[in-house]
Amino acid sequence: MSKTVSLVKSFTCTVLLIMPGIVTAGQQAFLSGSLEQIESRFAGEPFLLVLWSADCAPCRTELAVLGEASRQHPEMNFVLVATDNMDMQSTLIEILDEYSLGDAESWIFADPNVERLRYSIDPNWFGELPRSYFYDRDSNRTGVSGLLSREKVVGWLEM
Repeated sequence: MSKTVSLVKSFTCTVLLIMPGIVTAGQQAFLSGSLEQIESRFAGEPFLLVLWSADCAPCRTELAVLGEASRQHPEMNFVLVATDNMDMQSTLIEILDEYSLGDAESWIFADPNVERLRYSIDPNWFGELPRSYFYDRDSNRTGVSGLLSREKVVGWLEM
């Protein structure tokens, strides 16, 4: 890698670390500490945190379920976090638009140390996708690995 490219990448990472709330075309940079921001904003309210990736086929099925659920229940609080890197941003935006989730709150992993980000979300999560966390009004959460069914999402909404 050339010295110039290396310096540009280093500068980009530094900017992202300095500005953890940076928004890039509808997707916020997810860094260590971002989960605390999300949890703080939804304190006292139930919400669903959904981790996904562009290359995860079951994630696409789950995005379809979420798109439908959000149309039928616009009051539903949920946050999407793509575990891909910032280079995939345009592809991720296209995928979200395909499932009518372009206006959903969306974050994208922005730290090259993916393991650190996974650990900051859940020390017991090893990266399997899809992965979701159901938060209740008391900020207790339940982690679920695997595809969320429509029934599970709607059942959670009706609690």
